Amino acid sequence: MADNVELNAGSGGAKIATDDDGTAQHQYVKVEFGGDGTFTKVTSTAGLPISEIGRAAVLHFQSSIPTTAGGTALASNACKEATVKNLLSNSAIIWVGITGVSASNGYELNPGEAITLKVNNTNLIYCLSASGSQTVCTIATN
Repeated sequence: MADNVELNAGSGGAKIATDDDGTAQHQYVKVEFGGDGTFTKVTSTAGLPISEIGRAAVLHFQSSIPTTAGGTALASNACKEATVKNLLSNSAIIWVGITGVSASNGYELNPGEAITLKVNNTNLIYCLSASGSQTVCTIATN
């Protein structure tokens, strides 16, 4: 197949730019942005605006996790995402979930394992230790 596709084939219609990879036509497009009725072409001097290049802040803390039935909530910190890690030096499993977390319904973290969750506050994450008091570390972005 050849590159480019003619619209209204046989009628002499406009052509759209494409690249033929041998199995399909892939359309070339130019990126633009702007409000209704306006547009700005993205060029090497007018880049695509990015509303969020990174997170506003990073926070981190450690928590002691006992064997308390139902789990223990992590400290309250506004965030968009949090990673909880069962410290490698721990000797027991940590179960992660919501209030009421248990060995039969929690997400199991062996020592050294971690889980990342999209939450708006770290206090929505509950942890339960399988044995004795263990420590988890948390890093989050907001």
